[in-house]
This record gives sequence, structure tokens and C-alpha cells, in this order.
Amino acid sequence: MDGVKLYLQQAGDVKIQEHFYNGWKYYHYVTNLFMFTPDGMIRLMVVNLPGDTHDSTAANYGFIYKKLEDFFKKYGDNCVIDSAFSLIRRPYLLKSSRTD
Repeated sequence: MDGVKLYLQQAGDVKIQEHFYNGWKYYHYVTNLFMFTPDGMIRLMVVNLPGDTHDSTAANYGFIYKKLEDFFKKYGDNCVIDSAFSLIRRPYLLKSSRTD
């Protein structure tokens, strides 16, 4: 699972623009989050969120953590994520940087 930010033209309205501006990347974006299966299919996604939305927050908005937890309980499978995701330890998430 990973997030991707897509460039967006700057909005004319300052209030709207503030939500799509990402200070870390210094540009205007929409945030998208995709969860792929090993065969390359997209199984879960959250799209077109404001650019200032963090990947972990996008997963909460789209109820992706809940869906992954339900899948883990039913099948025991895990999801590989990067360090941008939940700091809360969840048994169904494997961080790519994890060493334990």
C-alpha cells in the first residue's frame, strides 16, 4: 500500500488553495492511496483528497485500516506499508523498514 500525490493546478481561491498545498513538497497536489495485491490489482483506494492529507490519514478516511484488519482476521494475510503509515502497532501491517 502506498500513497501518491498528483500535481494540481493552483486554485484561484486562497482558502481552497491552502488545503491542496503541501508544505513538505512545496507544490499543489491531490492525495491518493492505493493498496495493490501481489498480482498487481488495485483492491482498495482512496482518491482525490486534499494535498495536505497524510497517507495514514487517507487510510483512516477510507476505512482502509478497518478493511485490512477484517481481512487479516479472516485470512491471516498482512499488508506491507512504508514508514508514512500508522505509528500504532497493528499486527496486519508490516512496515518495509521494520527490522524485528
